[in-house]
Amino acid sequence: MVVLLALGLAPSHAQASETGAKPNPQAPPHDASAAASRFIDLGTVRYLNPAKPKELWLGLDIGGVYMPDNVIANFGRDIWTARAAFPWALALTPWLSVGGRHELAWYDAENIRAQYSNQEVSIALTPTSWRALPGVTQDRLEFGFEAHDMFKTTLFGDDGLRQVLHLGGIFDRVLYMGYGMSHRVRPKLSIDWNTQGRFVWLFINTQKQLRTSARLRWNPRPAHTVSIESVGFLIFREKVQAGNLLPRAGIIGQFAAQYDWMSRRKVGLFARAWFSTSFLSGTSPVFEIREEAINQPYGELSMGLRARW
Repeated sequence: MVVLLALGLAPSHAQASETGAKPNPQAPPHDASAAASRFIDLGTVRYLNPAKPKELWLGLDIGGVYMPDNVIANFGRDIWTARAAFPWALALTPWLSVGGRHELAWYDAENIRAQYSNQEVSIALTPTSWRALPGVTQDRLEFGFEAHDMFKTTLFGDDGLRQVLHLGGIFDRVLYMGYGMSHRVRPKLSIDWNTQGRFVWLFINTQKQLRTSARLRWNPRPAHTVSIESVGFLIFREKVQAGNLLPRAGIIGQFAAQYDWMSRRKVGLFARAWFSTSFLSGTSPVFEIREEAINQPYGELSMGLRARW
C-alpha cells in the first residue's frame, strides 16, 4: 500500500517539466579513462608509461612451447622452450619514467640445451605532458639498452654422456631510441604505435635495425582489455656475421593477440599468443648464427601476473 501510494504521488515526466524538476539522469556512459588507467603495459614492445609519480608496475611472465618431432620437417627431434621474465616500470614524475625487463630462457632440442638471458633497461619521456594533443592520451620518447647472452650450453651424447659448456662470447648488445603515441579513436578503442631505430653489436659484427609496431586495444569493460599487435623489423647486416655468410638485409614480421584482466585490487592476469616469421631474429639477434635459424618460424604461448602500486 505504501509503495502504491508513493507511485501515485510521484510526478510524471510532463509534471516534472512543468514544475521545473529534473528527470532521473541516465546511467553514466562507459568510463574510457577508468579502463585505460587499469591497463598495465609491460610487453616486449611498450607504448605506455605509468603516469602518476611513484606509481610502480610489476609483472611476471611465464611462457613456452612444445613442438613434437613431426611438426618440423627433416628435424627428427622434439623441441621445447620455456622462459620466465620480470618486467617493471616506475614513474619518477608525470613526464619521466624508467623501466626494464629481466628474463631467463631455456631452449631444448634433445641433444642440446641452451640457457639464455635478456636484460633490458630504458628511460622514457612524455613530451605532450606540457601540451595536450587532440586524441592523444600519451606519447613516449624512449632510450634503452638490451643485452642478450647465451651463457650456458649442455650437450647430450648418444652414449648418455653430458657435457656442460659455460660460454662467454655468444652475446649481442642493442642500443635503441624510439617514439610512439597512443590515440583514443572511440571511447572503448585505442590505437598505439611505436617506431625504433636500433644499433646492434653481435659478436664482433654490427647490425642496424628499424622496428615499427602498432597495436589495436579494445576495452569492452574497465577491467578487461583485448589487443592485437603487429611488429615489423627491417634488418641490415654485415656480409659476414659470426663467421657465416648471411643475407645482408631481411624483413621479419611478428603478430600477437593478448587478453588482460585487472581487478580493483590492482592485481591482474594476462594471456598472450605470439608468432614470428623467424626464430627470435630482430628481438634477440644472438640467435642469428645460421641462416636456418633466421628462416625458421616460431610461435609461443605465455601467461602471467600484473600488479601496480
